[in-house]
Amino acid sequence: MMDSHNELAVNRAASPEENLAAIQKVWEVFEASGPVASTEALMSISHENVELHSYLARGVARPGEDEADVIHGREAAIAFLRRTTDEGVSIKARARSFDAEGDSVWVSGSARVVRGNGSFAEAKLRWTYRFRDGLIEEISWQPRAGD
Repeated sequence: MMDSHNELAVNRAASPEENLAAIQKVWEVFEASGPVASTEALMSISHENVELHSYLARGVARPGEDEADVIHGREAAIAFLRRTTDEGVSIKARARSFDAEGDSVWVSGSARVVRGNGSFAEAKLRWTYRFRDGLIEEISWQPRAGD
């Protein structure tokens, strides 16, 4: 949801359209200011214990956790992205379409991840943002076929 200044704000009773508008705003921040700023914006509308599922996160799970590709919590997600960019990884992503139904928002697009050593990966992706009580509870993405 946006407030009167077009800033992200939390609405515990947000409709699918309001959730969609909030995610679109986060993508606008990404385009204007990059991945760290957009992650901070995304975390501002997320539950404290949000789950971020990412293959980039393998090896950073908390001790004793089984899922090595899950980052738990807002601060951990921001710290992970900052550390990743400090290590020379750059992320360029483009959203092509947005859709919402119920408590979920989907974004179809593409991403290119370039590592500090010059290697890279490109993929067409579908990001999923699952909301609970007006805040994001889970973020994940997976490859998508077609265009």
